[in-house]
Parts: sequence; structure tokens; C-alpha cells
Amino acid sequence: MIIEELTKLDEPKRKVAAVLTVLVVACICYFAITRNSVTKLRAAKANYAGVQAVYADTEHQQAEFANLQKQLEEKEKQFQEVQQQCFSSAKAVRFFENINAMALPCNLKPISRIISEPKELSDNKADDEKPKPQRQFLKTQSAKITVSGNYFDIVDFVN
Repeated sequence: MIIEELTKLDEPKRKVAAVLTVLVVACICYFAITRNSVTKLRAAKANYAGVQAVYADTEHQQAEFANLQKQLEEKEKQFQEVQQQCFSSAKAVRFFENINAMALPCNLKPISRIISEPKELSDNKADDEKPKPQRQFLKTQSAKITVSGNYFDIVDFVN
């Protein structure tokens, strides 16, 4: 049918129609060939944008992690400082030994003993209208030291 129509046309119009047909076929082939590449290129661009977003998020998380790590190091340092100030069991033993060592030259008989279980204290009060955050817990343990001897020896010991 197309060939019959082309044969009816004169020579210059036939050449123009043939050239136009070749151009249309070339455009269709070009589109068919490049359409797959364009689709892949768009998908690659979308994938690249996703990778960039993940990378930016990872950098942000890494910065937050570094900040948290610094805060943790500061808290550990503060904890160690507070721990050094605490009256540990080793310090308690040395404290009682020192008292005993000071009392014996004064002819005194010291007796030291722990009289209570450790207690936790906080600086919050239950009757406050606006509760404050608890700042610190202190563990306390009562001890009783009895020194027996004459009056003047006890006075020398206390001095």
C-alpha cells in the first residue's frame, strides 16, 4: 500500500518521502536504543542521590557519636574525681588504724565498730511543690568509736 502510494508520486517527491521515512525510522531506532540508557541513567541518578543522603546522615551520626564520646569521657573523669573523694572501705580501715595508733600511746583502749548498714541520701525533699532533679546520692555508714581511759589521757588524745 505504501509502495503503491510512492509510485504515484513524481521523482522529487518520492525522494523526499523516502528520506523522511528513513529519518523517521532512524529516530524510532535511536529512541528505542537510547530509552533503555536514559532509564538506567535516571535510576543511577536517583541511586546516587540516595547514597549521598545516606553518606550525609552517616557523617551527622558520626559527629553526634564523637560528641557523645566526649561527654562520656568527661562524665568518667568526673566520676573518678568523685570516687577519689569518697570514703572507701580501705580509707575507713586506715582511719580506724590511725585512731588506734594515736590512742595507744596515750594509754587508751579504742574500740571501733560499724553500727549501721549503708544508707542512700539525696538532696530532694518530698514536700517541695516543684520537685528538683536529684543531684547526688551519698552512701553513709555510721561507725562508733569508743575510747576508754582516764580524763587527762582522753583530753591529750582529743587534742
